[in-house]
Amino acid sequence: MKETTKIELPPPPRQNPVGSGESGSSKIVVVCWVLLTLFAGITLGLFFSGKIGITSADPAPPDNPGNEVIESAKEEVDRLLAEGERAVEAKKWTKARSIYQEVQTLDPENAAARTALKLVDAHLDGARGGLVVKTVPDGAWVKVPGKPKMKTPATFEQLPLGNHEVEIVLNGYEPVTKLVTIEENEVLELTDLKLVLSAGQLDVSSVPSGAEFKLHKLDEKGVELADFIEEGKTPAKIEELPPGKYKVKFAMAGWQQRSESVTVAHDREASVSTVFSKGTVNVTSDPVGAEVWVKPENSKFEMKGITPFRSEDLPKGRYRFELRYRDWDPISRTVVITGEEKTHEIDIAWPRGMVKFTSDPEGAIVYLSNRRVGKGEQQTPFTEEFPAGEYKLTAVHPKYQNLVPIERVITVDGSVDSQMLESHFKFEYGSVTINSEPAGADVFLNDQRVGKTPFKADVVKPGGYSYTIAKDGFRSSRVSGEVEAGGSLAFNASLSFDPTPKFSKDFTNGLGDEMVWIGHLKGWVGETEITRGTWKAVMSEKPASAKSGGQLGIQPEKGTNNSPQSAPRGTAEDKLPMSGVSWYEASQFCEKLTINERARGTIPEGFAYQLPTDEQWSFFVGKQSLAQAVTGKNVRREGPAPVASLPPNEFGLYDVRGNVWEWCRDWYSPLILNRARAAGASVRENWSGTERKVLRGGSWNRSADADLDIHYRLAVRPSDSERYDAGLRVVLMPER
Repeated sequence: MKETTKIELPPPPRQNPVGSGESGSSKIVVVCWVLLTLFAGITLGLFFSGKIGITSADPAPPDNPGNEVIESAKEEVDRLLAEGERAVEAKKWTKARSIYQEVQTLDPENAAARTALKLVDAHLDGARGGLVVKTVPDGAWVKVPGKPKMKTPATFEQLPLGNHEVEIVLNGYEPVTKLVTIEENEVLELTDLKLVLSAGQLDVSSVPSGAEFKLHKLDEKGVELADFIEEGKTPAKIEELPPGKYKVKFAMAGWQQRSESVTVAHDREASVSTVFSKGTVNVTSDPVGAEVWVKPENSKFEMKGITPFRSEDLPKGRYRFELRYRDWDPISRTVVITGEEKTHEIDIAWPRGMVKFTSDPEGAIVYLSNRRVGKGEQQTPFTEEFPAGEYKLTAVHPKYQNLVPIERVITVDGSVDSQMLESHFKFEYGSVTINSEPAGADVFLNDQRVGKTPFKADVVKPGGYSYTIAKDGFRSSRVSGEVEAGGSLAFNASLSFDPTPKFSKDFTNGLGDEMVWIGHLKGWVGETEITRGTWKAVMSEKPASAKSGGQLGIQPEKGTNNSPQSAPRGTAEDKLPMSGVSWYEASQFCEKLTINERARGTIPEGFAYQLPTDEQWSFFVGKQSLAQAVTGKNVRREGPAPVASLPPNEFGLYDVRGNVWEWCRDWYSPLILNRARAAGASVRENWSGTERKVLRGGSWNRSADADLDIHYRLAVRPSDSERYDAGLRVVLMPER
């Protein structure tokens, strides 16, 4: 028989609200009394319950498998009862309630759990706790079951112990639900709850698509905030958009701006769209090719194309179409697009006529103000179309720029049956013809070469003219006259021979010898060394040193003791360089050559034939190599070679090195010695300061490198005429 134990506990104390005005000491005494009584009751209940369980339990047969299950359940119940006792000791009343309820589920007849649960429930029914809720941001509504809702920061008092579902709501933010457990005499704090902005979606579209848009937030009064929060092109989807009212501004090229309002709700998808009205305009013109300029209302003109022209998808509105063709007066039309699918037609024709432009002489250019007529490139004759009106035209001649421009005023009728108008420009001009004897002379006008004789200028502006006729080797001639409009001026000039050489040009002197102009020296240099034939032509006899044929490189005939007789000019002997000449004889030759050539008029005023200076010779020798020189190096020679036997140097001069030594004007002075030494040539210091003249270039009978050095100077007394290897080359330079 089971024992029944009854636990008597005093009734729970009178309930007081959390934070009431009752004194702290009274409250502590009451609470301690209740806890002590409850603890004693639960302990006794568990004790006697255990006794009853042990007494009343029938021993299970050890071999029965069901006994193991019963024993396991009993152990779980015992564990839970012990845990519930600890929860009571810790004043975790709600936890204790859950534990004892779980014991009843396992053992519905468990007296200890039933007794303890009644005492715990009785205590919980009278116990209270508190709740404090704080959010970021403030102002959220907090709802607790059984209590009026409050805005954060919110404090809830006298809340029953146990679980409570707390709901937090703030407009524009996602709602929050919290399950809280209220414990006795405790204030649970939910602080720093960061609310998450709630969001919706917005679909933005337009017809046609591709419109640009900007999204603006509106305040509670519907007033647009300053800055836009999103922009893009349609179609577009905007996600995570805070709930509220918005304005969407649409823009598309050629259309007026449009705007639409929309409201976005939490966790909802809203949409906004607009339609751009459109229309079509066809533009044609006569003549075709006119520029089409379009001006939307409250905007500026913009060029859109060339006729024939078609504009589609024009937005609703008023438009000004203006057609411009060349410099003709523009024509305008106004079109209103109402939004209906309608095509508007614009057809414009200018009254006009054809004008033919001619001129004498042909090839004139015609201008209308600053615009060139004739498609910007044509010259008379040509035709062009003009709108009806009066025009002032100017014709100029690009080929004959000295002709006076002509102005003309024309009037174009523009009627359908009007005839082609002709505008003729007659320039005033005459002609000039110049002939000369000999022909081929250059003709100059105002120091500018205009042609060669026979010369003819078919178109010349009326007025006075003076021409210069010039030809190399002849004296220039000047002719003058007056050219009348429609008249012709003719000149015949007879030119006189002028042998004077021209500066910067090579020339042939009276002896037939070529003189080469060298600009750096500002004079001429003989192309070759003076030949025996030239010497005889100037001096009329051989020098005293030319008594031995060997000295001239010509051997006497066998069996005779006589030297060769003077050969007529042009023979092979005449082409040999003159040698065996003293410095005095060479200088005398230059003086006599100057006198003779002046008599012929072949020397410019102030010039004379001379022996070159050492410095002049150093320049005109140029870069001539020994390979281009007649020397005894590697070859045994018995005399000089005819001049110009080998190629010339870069100036066109022959035999500057080799063949015969060439006299210079300079004495062998310290200056000359130092000049040779500085160039690395061998020198003879004992010659310096003596009466010796310089010779340059080497000769046919020299083979030593020192003698053939381009910088080497030989020094010989000016009276020495026994040098059968010494000759000369002349220069034509300004007189000293």
